[in-house]
Amino acid sequence: MKAPKDQDPLTLALKPAPDETAAERSAREARERDAKRVNDHIDAEIEQEKKRLRYDKTVKVLLIGQSESGKSTTLKQFQLIFASKRLWPQHMVAFR
Repeated sequence: MKAPKDQDPLTLALKPAPDETAAERSAREARERDAKRVNDHIDAEIEQEKKRLRYDKTVKVLLIGQSESGKSTTLKQFQLIFASKRLWPQHMVAFR
């Protein structure tokens, strides 16, 4: 069962004082605008970080096995197949 809107703790906390003067109201609204600006800036940074992480698909692989079992060859094949396109020419020269 929901409490009436006038009993919501957040609403009561944000409600202006009944005897608030015009100067106090102006100061409160300025603080609220500043808080909103800071909040929007933080939200934008979080969104940028999410986008960056979405495109950063780094995968770490642990190759284990006996000596001379082809671990280095497997690693080189992974790098050749999945290397980013901007590093491709440098990788091709290194593996020849």
